[in-house]
Amino acid sequence: AQYGNRRRHSDVTNRLKEMARTDRHYRVDYRTFGDPAPGEPKVLRIYARGPHGREHMFEYPDNSVIDGAQFRGWGTGEWGGPNDRWSGDWDARDGEHEPR
Repeated sequence: AQYGNRRRHSDVTNRLKEMARTDRHYRVDYRTFGDPAPGEPKVLRIYARGPHGREHMFEYPDNSVIDGAQFRGWGTGEWGGPNDRWSGDWDARDGEHEPR
């Protein structure tokens, strides 16, 4: 998971895992994930794999709500394996874009 914008963003996968263990719904904003781009619009990007291994990107703009029920394994935080390292590039993934 990444939070921010093209110029300034950060990997928030571990923070999202912590949150997922305690609740299913969260509001996306800088208070939740920190503020990598003060004063600029930001989005949360979650990269997930479907049952057949195809990757999808889900994008949540600031002030939207994440509903973790749509992600298998959400409450356990059992996702983001050791081979799923983020390169740091905002556009590094080529999965299908699912805007929210």
